[in-house]
Amino acid sequence: MIIGGRLNRPNDRPWRFAALVAVPTFAALLIVVVPRHTESVFYTAGRLVLPTAVGVVAAGVVAAYSSRTWRWWTYLGVVVATAGLQTTIVELRSAETLGPPVARGPGSTLSAPAMAGNWTLVDDSAARARGQQVLSRADRQELVASVVYGEYQDGAAAVAFLGLNTKPGSGLRASLQRSPALGVRDYLAGAQVQSAHSVESGRDDVAMACGQPNETQLNGTVVCAWADSTALGVTTWVAAGMDVDHAAELTRQFRTAVSQPNS
Repeated sequence: MIIGGRLNRPNDRPWRFAALVAVPTFAALLIVVVPRHTESVFYTAGRLVLPTAVGVVAAGVVAAYSSRTWRWWTYLGVVVATAGLQTTIVELRSAETLGPPVARGPGSTLSAPAMAGNWTLVDDSAARARGQQVLSRADRQELVASVVYGEYQDGAAAVAFLGLNTKPGSGLRASLQRSPALGVRDYLAGAQVQSAHSVESGRDDVAMACGQPNETQLNGTVVCAWADSTALGVTTWVAAGMDVDHAAELTRQFRTAVSQPNS
């Protein structure tokens, strides 16, 4: 509306209000979206910044030119609706085009595909929650450049997979570059698998070791890990009667499905 030759714009601070409601909007998106992903919290949060910013811009522009007075809930509604729509579009496109989560490195790419041989990726809320905990811990470490996690099942047997591409200059990278065989055993020792010993990996440039966890020596639980000079993969096998030899054979098969050399 024009009053006295001037536009009537009652919302004199639209950008301030739009920016204020961005915080609860971003928090709500995190609560909804993060549990649906196995990527790290920081990676997923970064993908939500743009939709939230678009919502703020949309609310600010519309409110600035509106002839009606906006209350705080109007700003919130516009920001949430716009950001939610953007996020939904991104999620749908990601589901169609992105494929499995990956941890890329200079030597190899580790991934968590929907199927790894006969093993099926478990995609439920409990597995995603455990994955988020693992990825959050990895994000806080100074050893890892990229990380991927997945839980798989084949009948009554289960395996948890953690893939790490190490950070240049880190102690773990230096250890693997000196000797992948020693590096993988040292990593397992640090993970309380003191009984780990080297086993055949199936590749000349990859070292592998397996052992049982120390804390309980659980029957049917075996941890195996493989490594080259920059990347490391860890599998925790849980099945009735599982022993080191069987876990090593399964890990050799599993590794070919989740680890691909880049050269």
